[in-house]
Amino acid sequence: PVALFILGLGAWTFFRQLKLSPLAAVLGGLAAALNSAFFSTACWGVASQQIAVAMTYFALALVVSNTPETPALTRGLRWMLAGIAVGANVMQGADIGAIFSLFIAAFVVFKTLVDETGPVVAKLAHSIGRVAIIAVFAGFIAVQTVLSLVGSSITGIAGTGRDAESKARQWNWATQ
Repeated sequence: PVALFILGLGAWTFFRQLKLSPLAAVLGGLAAALNSAFFSTACWGVASQQIAVAMTYFALALVVSNTPETPALTRGLRWMLAGIAVGANVMQGADIGAIFSLFIAAFVVFKTLVDETGPVVAKLAHSIGRVAIIAVFAGFIAVQTVLSLVGSSITGIAGTGRDAESKARQWNWATQ
């Protein structure tokens, strides 16, 4: 129930930042929290997906809340907090969190291209800088999780050596 509440709160926060009516934001938060995919996994006691999606919503809310009228220090802090939310998303969601982080980066680029005025090259430079800030703070938060995932899922798998001897030993088993 706590994970579903956090998911609903994240969705509600994002919808409020989109300037939806309070009723629409509440209904959107309830729809996200009571989504059958998230609700059923939460009933089984697996809450990492819900927390990952909630952190995605919080990151998107922080991105949407930045406008050109927002003071520069506040904007910078919001980009950093969005990065921390993306890092928590990757920590909780692992591969799903990594995919969501790419969607957040694409949204940052899209929002910058749509909201700002000026030449496209300058807008792309701003969006790359913003994505870089988010990525640095996400990496700072999620570095231990990413390293352990790489160590256990990619480099630490027994019997998957790429040398000729390992390939020869695995050939018979792999081709049966």
